[in-house]
Amino acid sequence: MRKSVSVSNLTEGDWLYKDVQIGKKVISAKWEGLSMDDIKKIRKNYKSVIIRQGIPFTPVFLISLLVLILLCYGQILGKLFVLF
Repeated sequence: MRKSVSVSNLTEGDWLYKDVQIGKKVISAKWEGLSMDDIKKIRKNYKSVIIRQGIPFTPVFLISLLVLILLCYGQILGKLFVLF
């Protein structure tokens, strides 16, 4: 998901959608997100930028759910095998 955001609403850690060029320098869209220095440079030269917006912990929640299901299913099967 991408969203156009005013530079006054940028926060540290926001992910740029694509690289932003300021003069000869380029602020790259990196995994770590924006630093405060990057935000200051962008505020001087742009009115808005496009950022990636989403839920950063989605993969962790999905993996945890799968592990929980496997553990519960495994315990149920284990109890059934003990009875027979």
